[in-house]
Amino acid sequence: MLNRLWRGPERRGFERREIALEIELEVELYGFEDESHPFFASGRTLNLSRSGALTLVDLPVARGSVCKIFFRHADDVIRPHHVAGRVLRAREVRDGFEIAIEFDEPLAHLRQEEAAVRAARR
Repeated sequence: MLNRLWRGPERRGFERREIALEIELEVELYGFEDESHPFFASGRTLNLSRSGALTLVDLPVARGSVCKIFFRHADDVIRPHHVAGRVLRAREVRDGFEIAIEFDEPLAHLRQEEAAVRAARR
């Protein structure tokens, strides 16, 4: 719906692809004492680009949180398999929590064809 409302130029640097890959997030939370309190959330990608991912995970993650994303069973579809990023937005949905993550650095490698085949097999 947002695409129908937005009439401005496309601002994405990389094409988004609908790819369902299993992920695990390691989220770093910092309290008032500057101590890190990491926790883990698991889920899958809903879509992915070289610069970020929209994910569905099992635990809430606050906007602005620093996280590391581990792509499980990604084989040669994605490199590297561990990526650092920051949560841009988060919302609760029926099946869990939808989290948009911007990567600190673009993925070095993303193969759409193989990812689509693997997603179809699951």
